[in-house]
Amino acid sequence: MLQWLAVLDSSVYVAAVLTNSPRSPNRETVELGLAGVYILATSEYIKTEVEEALAEAGVIADTINSTLSPIWRVARWLDPVDDSPVFAEAVRDENDRPILRAALGAYTVPDLAPLPDKYLVSENTKHFVPKRNLYGFECITPGGFLAAIRRVGTKA
Repeated sequence: MLQWLAVLDSSVYVAAVLTNSPRSPNRETVELGLAGVYILATSEYIKTEVEEALAEAGVIADTINSTLSPIWRVARWLDPVDDSPVFAEAVRDENDRPILRAALGAYTVPDLAPLPDKYLVSENTKHFVPKRNLYGFECITPGGFLAAIRRVGTKA
């Protein structure tokens, strides 16, 4: 297993569930987390946002639960750090700040805090600009994340 920590934005989970392609970067990213290739982390905020978005897209509750429950069981759960004005400067959209705050919650977990490679994986390239470093988390798209995994030699 890579000693990488990845917090996936809700956009990744939603696209992974809704896609018809088994080789979509979103789906592969989630599947690699399920397989333990990297440390997958999430929060209650992300979980709620994903479930609400899927329900709005017309996915029935039983399907949402059966699809996501294996992910939620494997994921490390993070408590978001308290809000701060500096986060508003870093991420302008107030609906995206809880994602950053959840990621930063990793710094309060003794075995996660020292990990050298931390990623915030998102399809939202407006607020989580790829290659941008937000407090030690590299913003990256699912495709970029898969490419990084492949570069270090882990089959993806």
